[in-house]
Amino acid sequence: MNAILKITDASGRSWEVNLLPGAVYNIGRAKDNDIVLNDRRVSRRHAHIVAENSLVKIVDGFETSDKIQRSVNGVFVNNVPHIEKTLAPNDQIIIGESRLTFQKSTEPAAVADIPKSSDIKTASEPNNPVGAPEVPNRVKYNDRPLGHTQMQISAGEIIGQRSNLSLEMEIAAPEELKDLRRKAKALDLLYEMSKTLGTVFDLKEIFVKATDLIFRGTPAERVVALLANEMIDGKILDYSLYPIAVRARPDFE
Repeated sequence: MNAILKITDASGRSWEVNLLPGAVYNIGRAKDNDIVLNDRRVSRRHAHIVAENSLVKIVDGFETSDKIQRSVNGVFVNNVPHIEKTLAPNDQIIIGESRLTFQKSTEPAAVADIPKSSDIKTASEPNNPVGAPEVPNRVKYNDRPLGHTQMQISAGEIIGQRSNLSLEMEIAAPEELKDLRRKAKALDLLYEMSKTLGTVFDLKEIFVKATDLIFRGTPAERVVALLANEMIDGKILDYSLYPIAVRARPDFE
């Protein structure tokens, strides 16, 4: 029997890994793992899979010199948290926002060694071996550090996508939805402000926009942006403050 792990990470990238008997597969966000998950909720070294003869086991964490260091967000199998679990066919593993499906096949393994993320081929390539990792043609990614990533879509566009709000339940609780909407609104306002800073160069217009975003994102009755005249020696006098932008709700104008 050939054990297969079907993987879809948080970015939507999908591929398969043939689990060879006697092998250990490290899973995490760091690029030196055997299975690299591009997922902000995954630890650098999150978990590992051990293939022992006919059994395949997933273990939360990674082994150090004297102990096992557990992950931050844990490992869930069929929506139940596990530190260690022997996998059965069709088990659904959730790590961060990534989903891994364990399956068994009667076909022999066609991959001789552990595939790295750099080995992944697109489905359009010819002579793609059976069981080799595949990536949809529309997905493009690179190996630049996460710190170089720029946000190019707003939170309003993200909110419509499916997210694992609750790893224990299939349906999110009302409190989770409320919290997610609040965070999405804050992200959307920050995204809108970042676009303003990149296109507007008038100081007053920037403060007017910032005041408006703070007003919309908080329950404040009034929002006032004040500027101060700085003296030659660097001191700021209290009486030198003057308003450059003001927003108030109708009952408080």
